[in-house]
Amino acid sequence: MIKDKLEQILINIENNALYPVEIIAATKQQTLESIEYLNELSKDIVMAENRVQEFIAKYNENRAIIWDFIGRLQSNKVKFLVGKIRYIQSVDKESLLKTIDCLSKKNNLIQKCFVQINAGNESNKGGISFDETEEFLEKALIYKNLKMEGLMIVTPFESDEGVLSKYFVKARETFDLFKDRYGLKYLSMGMSNDYILALKCGSNMIRLGTALFGPRNIYIH
Repeated sequence: MIKDKLEQILINIENNALYPVEIIAATKQQTLESIEYLNELSKDIVMAENRVQEFIAKYNENRAIIWDFIGRLQSNKVKFLVGKIRYIQSVDKESLLKTIDCLSKKNNLIQKCFVQINAGNESNKGGISFDETEEFLEKALIYKNLKMEGLMIVTPFESDEGVLSKYFVKARETFDLFKDRYGLKYLSMGMSNDYILALKCGSNMIRLGTALFGPRNIYIH
């Protein structure tokens, strides 16, 4: 089933993407067996968790898998991620910048990160506004043991493609405006329900859970 879903996703990418695309597999509540199977199918797909505790459990069971972190993050949980995560995609506060930088320095590494943008300015979701992007990227330059390499866009759950496409187009415009100045590589935008539209609007990284795995399982360590 996962293999068939992946084949269809790759066809959709080929038919709709404007740029080369990286697939991020959102593994929340998925079994390690399913994750390892997907990893065998494609080494190009990076796994991603949005809860620190669930990440730690899965990471400790298989340290060969490459991971990103895509969930809301508190400063006191950063210590569990630095050095283990390829990209922390959900950085949206200066307190996180400080903590990531400090822990990265202690571990003699540079942690790669994305700025999270809350496209609809929803109070129940993390992320800065589009208007705050430049200021936040400037702040990030101060911290020498982290490197911003992308923008992660979260959008309202919106069924109207016309409304949703406006968020996506704004995100691509923002990415293009700052990518050269700040060395940004990725526009992480689009999830299972809207990734095809995101691809048409210029995303080069999509975060897929249900589209890859089917309905969520309850993960038990």
